[in-house]
Amino acid sequence: MTGTLRTRTLSSGKSFYYINLSYKDPRTNKWKAKTISTGIEVKNNKRKAEAMIKQILEQYAYLEDLPLGYDSPVNPDISFCDYLDIWLAGRKFEIKNSTFEVYTFRIHAIKRYFEEKHYKLLDITPKVLDTYFKYCLQYGKINQKTKEPEPLSVRSVRDYRNILYAVFAQATIDGILRVNPVNDVHVHGRKNKEYSEEFYFMTEDEIAELLHFISKNYPRLLGITFMDGKSQNPFEVIDEIVNNDTSDIHIVDFHAEATSEKIALGYYLDGKVSAVLGTHTHVPTADEKILRHGTAYQSDVGMTGPYESVIGCDKEAIIQRMRNGLMTPFQVADSEGQLLATLLTFNEQNQCKKIERICIDPFHPFEA
Repeated sequence: MTGTLRTRTLSSGKSFYYINLSYKDPRTNKWKAKTISTGIEVKNNKRKAEAMIKQILEQYAYLEDLPLGYDSPVNPDISFCDYLDIWLAGRKFEIKNSTFEVYTFRIHAIKRYFEEKHYKLLDITPKVLDTYFKYCLQYGKINQKTKEPEPLSVRSVRDYRNILYAVFAQATIDGILRVNPVNDVHVHGRKNKEYSEEFYFMTEDEIAELLHFISKNYPRLLGITFMDGKSQNPFEVIDEIVNNDTSDIHIVDFHAEATSEKIALGYYLDGKVSAVLGTHTHVPTADEKILRHGTAYQSDVGMTGPYESVIGCDKEAIIQRMRNGLMTPFQVADSEGQLLATLLTFNEQNQCKKIERICIDPFHPFEA
């Protein structure tokens, strides 16, 4: 592995040092490249940036190492759950982190069923898989409130089947199985309200997994205009975040009160990030657009929660609070729900080509 210093000038006019890594992929034996941001400005900092090369080479040395369990002889008597872990470890550096997290969640759910049965890999037959898929369609998920089993959507079960097909395909490559037992097993079910080619419906656990990923990978900035507390100036802190970001798609959640502050940040980040989406006011704005240099922007995405409410709170309690000046406690409104969101569409070059508001409520019902 080698590291080479490079410079890049941002649209703001500032230039920063980056380190280009060249390494040989241990799985394909082909050379690959990876760019790492140093966060160091070019002016008078070359020696400081050069000193980071050794540190970066040590930090990313794992890129030339095979994952644990990858391409090693597999015991034919291995348990099915242990083989699932080996298969998952082999995917870690082949796919994006977001995809790997989804795989991890799915494998964990599959193991929850098979661990109690102590199957070996060789014990898994089409009949065993057919029984498993039918079980998932009846009892595949746990209700978070009642703790009782509930049916899993047809689409989710088909996702499980796709993952298991890949797992057993690897088992045939490893020489443990002659044929893939998933080949002749199908998941039957209607494309009902839970299944749509255009909309993906997620379980509560999957939503929690997604929110964890978003909080880890997509920054949320706090505004300072009309906001309580003492936050750092978002225009200052965002530079370091952007300079150190190497993700293909970078979305900024700007939690602020003033639309002027949000709009200004949108123009400041135009061309540096994929999208700037405002939050906090609970009411969606009708200013969604693609800025001149390609960044998608909207001042506020809006709120998902009670429809007939004052930004989620019981309307009568808020009216009394405002009429009488009494600091009455907030109460969540008991009302039908609404979903407000923003849909971003990216092309193969990870450029945002479309931004559109989504509103589903009693006045705008969802139509499949």
